[in-house]
Amino acid sequence: MRRIKGYPDNFYPILLFVVLAVLVSGLLLIPAMLEFKLDILIDWQLPRDLRVPVLFLHAATGWIISMLIGALWQAHMRNNWRRAKHRLTGTVNAITFLLLGASALGLYYAGSIETQVSSAIVHTLCGLLLIPIFTLHGLLRR
Repeated sequence: MRRIKGYPDNFYPILLFVVLAVLVSGLLLIPAMLEFKLDILIDWQLPRDLRVPVLFLHAATGWIISMLIGALWQAHMRNNWRRAKHRLTGTVNAITFLLLGASALGLYYAGSIETQVSSAIVHTLCGLLLIPIFTLHGLLRR
């Protein structure tokens, strides 16, 4: 398994596992978001008894990702910015994660329905954008 220079051996596999968990749980929640926030019915829905556990998994892994990004900031992001390595994909990753965090707060704490709907749309689009940009960033390392 690959390593991120300056981090423990298990950091990269943990990062990938958490990113995969937040991605899969987020994808599973999209039909419910479309129904409850945008009034769009989708044929497939996550079974009702799984919605809360999947939502909890998504929220918990989202907070864990925030901590992992903080750890990445300490060496990986700062060092590679100074060395001008993968600045474009790294910057887009960082901005996308920042927008995901801000829109998650909007989902949790927004008082108006309009802000919640906007937050849901931004959050979903950023999550979908993260798939190719995070993958590309990782592939550029090779």
